[in-house]
Amino acid sequence: MTLKTKTSGRLRRAFSLIELLSAMAVLAILGTLVVNVVGSVRQQAMTSRSMGSIRALVTANYACAADTGRFAKAENLADTVHWHGKQKSSNNWVGYGGYLTPYLGEDRKVSLCPVFEQILEEDEGNQFNKGTGGYGYNGIYLGNDPAATIAPSGSSGGGNTRPTRPVRTETAANRPSALIDPANTVMFTSAALVKEGGVVETYLSAPYHALSGTELGQRLTPTTHFRFNGKALVAWCDGHVTLEAPNDADTSQNAYGDDNGKYTVGWFGPTDNNGYWNPHYKLGTAY
Repeated sequence: MTLKTKTSGRLRRAFSLIELLSAMAVLAILGTLVVNVVGSVRQQAMTSRSMGSIRALVTANYACAADTGRFAKAENLADTVHWHGKQKSSNNWVGYGGYLTPYLGEDRKVSLCPVFEQILEEDEGNQFNKGTGGYGYNGIYLGNDPAATIAPSGSSGGGNTRPTRPVRTETAANRPSALIDPANTVMFTSAALVKEGGVVETYLSAPYHALSGTELGQRLTPTTHFRFNGKALVAWCDGHVTLEAPNDADTSQNAYGDDNGKYTVGWFGPTDNNGYWNPHYKLGTAY
């Protein structure tokens, strides 16, 4: 049935119920599209901001290397100072006073990844290492020097005597000269540690295994965080930044007994010899 109304002496056709419902449906669809587009644009903006922040860490690390001859240390021997900050008291870390912070511009601190900030609002675990910005450092290979050796006691290091790792009084970072293939060597990644029912900051972008000297050691808890629509940010040693998808490596190892897969934490790239974290991966050795 079509309704008619009389206005100013003329008949005007009114909307039927079906036409009104159709118009409302179109508006609802358009509204959903607008929301999706706005959300996508916002996500892209946050990703771009994070890419700029992680790229700045690479620049800062090379500034440190130019100044000291080595990359920034990942941590000190007492584990009270990291690349991003220092420990003020038990489980209380601050984002200043770290080995890289003097090279981070006027603020001298790492910018917090906006995507990670959103995640922490819903799924934050028991924090203990704040100030990383949500980024992890290739500390095992770059923030430490796997090849640091010293001749054993009573030996000059000559002949057939095999040098051994020193009893260190302090840690030492690696040198840029150790990089064989900078474009395929990880320096920083988006990172998170799954701990006590949520995610927390971690200073380390962990490869598959720890190192025992220059040999593969125990399996590590994964920390690369695939929070950018299922991908992780990776800053390589030549300065370029990419988004990487996870591989199918087993991610069940967690030092706290938590579920890494629930929070999209894992690894990417090849798995042998610690993959792209290893500056000497092309040589087919663990280092």
